[in-house]
Amino acid sequence: MSASHAQTSAGLASLFATSAHRYADQPLFGLTSPRGWRWVSYGEVARLVAELRSGLAIRGVRSGARVAVISDNRLEWAVTAYAVAGLGAVLVPLRAGSPLGEVERVMHD
Repeated sequence: MSASHAQTSAGLASLFATSAHRYADQPLFGLTSPRGWRWVSYGEVARLVAELRSGLAIRGVRSGARVAVISDNRLEWAVTAYAVAGLGAVLVPLRAGSPLGEVERVMHD
């Protein structure tokens, strides 16, 4: 991993942590449901990020490791991005519905 990537990951993780602390009770993401919008606060997202970051670390994800995400845009995608950045790892986003050959190529590249 390059020094600039490490700095970017650390910067993103630090910016999120600062914002989550400062705006803990404020809404960050809006989720739609049949009953309307449900807002998820900075604090709740920070808790989800911490849980996932811990789980990834337990599974051996370290600085410089690549973590693939196959997903449409959604809350879990953002949580994963912040958790991966917090470990100094590299997020590898893939489109939902990507052909298997594309996924294999990206993961083994």
